[in-house]
Amino acid sequence: MKFHACRNLVVATVAATAALLAAAPAGAYQRWSDCEPCHGGFRSSPYNPPGGGAAWPDDLHDVHRNASYMDTECDVCHEAGTRVDPPIGASIQDAFGATPGPGCAGCHGEVDGSGVSHGYGLRLRHATTSAATCSNATCHPGDPTPAPEGELPHNYGGTLTLADEPCNPAPDTLEDWSGDGRGLDNDGDTLFDGADPDCAPPCTDVDLDGFSPDGGVCGPVDCDDAVAAVNPGTTETCNAIDDNCDGTTDEGCAADADADADADADADADADADEGADAEAEVTGDATGDGSADGAADAIDVAGDASDGGGGDGGPPPSGGEEGCGCAVAHGDAALSLLFALSVAFVLRRRRR
Repeated sequence: MKFHACRNLVVATVAATAALLAAAPAGAYQRWSDCEPCHGGFRSSPYNPPGGGAAWPDDLHDVHRNASYMDTECDVCHEAGTRVDPPIGASIQDAFGATPGPGCAGCHGEVDGSGVSHGYGLRLRHATTSAATCSNATCHPGDPTPAPEGELPHNYGGTLTLADEPCNPAPDTLEDWSGDGRGLDNDGDTLFDGADPDCAPPCTDVDLDGFSPDGGVCGPVDCDDAVAAVNPGTTETCNAIDDNCDGTTDEGCAADADADADADADADADADADEGADAEAEVTGDATGDGSADGAADAIDVAGDASDGGGGDGGPPPSGGEEGCGCAVAHGDAALSLLFALSVAFVLRRRRR
């Protein structure tokens, strides 16, 4: 009884394991021949993408191999010993010459750090376009998010293929052999190349000032990406350079220069007027009393002599007269002395001129 029970358990386990292996999606597509029901033969010309779009100019083999197209070396796609029905996830070498290679997954899938190839983007592409018989949620529930469209696939940029740009920018359109501008949907989100936000070009910023010369989605244009001090966020200075990249050099500087010139001219005029006034004051001063030995000062001294009786130092009047008479005579003499002093001052001034 125990023997039969153990045998039945083993049989059941083997059957379950076989069922799981049969249902496992990882080995569903091993070679190109597994893809032919939807994509046609690898040498069928021209190639018509099943997801729509224009036909390619040649068959899949020649577009990959011929020098006028991708010029990819045979060993990048094929395994050793055969050139028929290439494997999806293995090849002799990759596009950089490293062995072994990841096969088709090197361009149309992903390769992890251990060198194992995966078709995350391809599987998601088939699931989202209803091209597969099952969805990613049921067939590949453990799949991580595919690499974004703009990320270089493993083989891109290698020396053994011309494929080098996943976003299909003009004029290097090595993913657009149909000529319809679509390219490929590498990450399976149904968006082709230029229509995928993942393909937005990085903004150039050589001088690392936060501004790019690219414009558009990169913001205001940096008119000199080699000089960090020149960008749209800089304040304009008067240095014969368009510092703030607004298309005008030294705006506002001409008005400031004119204002400075006017201020200088006003200051010069004021200085000239002050010098003239000082010169006139010096001439007038000499004529009217700045020189104490000339002019009116001498006249005043003379007048003083006359008023003090000729003593010249303001002494008492001559004796012998009464005080009342002395005062009257003194007043009369003062008037005559003042008149005499004014006459002398007038004569001296005339001489100086």
